[in-house]
Amino acid sequence: LTGRAMSPAMLALYSRHGEAFYDYLEYRREQEAFATRLAAQRATAADKERLSAIREELEAAWLGQDAEAESEADFRLHRAVVDASHNTTLIHMMASVYDLTRRGIFYNHDLLRSIDDSGRKLLDQHIEIIESVLSADPVRAEEAARDHMDYVEESIRRGRELQRREQRARMRFKSGV
Repeated sequence: LTGRAMSPAMLALYSRHGEAFYDYLEYRREQEAFATRLAAQRATAADKERLSAIREELEAAWLGQDAEAESEADFRLHRAVVDASHNTTLIHMMASVYDLTRRGIFYNHDLLRSIDDSGRKLLDQHIEIIESVLSADPVRAEEAARDHMDYVEESIRRGRELQRREQRARMRFKSGV
């Protein structure tokens, strides 16, 4: 059930159309919130052990300033939460969504991390998601997931705007204006 629900043609379409980014985030926000709520209700001891291990990986990567390890642990966290939902349809659909994320089609972790210079906000949000699932608090879990996805969207908007301004400034500098 972890095969791809999106064909290579769909992936290519998403990669060519920037406006699809907001559809992607809208879908992810709702599905992440749903998955996290279910995970808080259904997580097994093994799921909780996996989430605790990922928390340690996230913290170690952040402390070691290892952006690649942090990005990989981020990806594993989201997959682990969805797996802990124990909803096979959700697991299958989100595998495709995460494939988009992993390929960096819409954004990459480095851009998000650069918004606050440290990635501390992302780490804190990930810890809140983990803690809410570990404490079996579905309301808190759903809220933590929504807050995280809202932050991701706002950060990407700011990052894209900064990139646009930088590009315009470089063009003016090159043209001598």
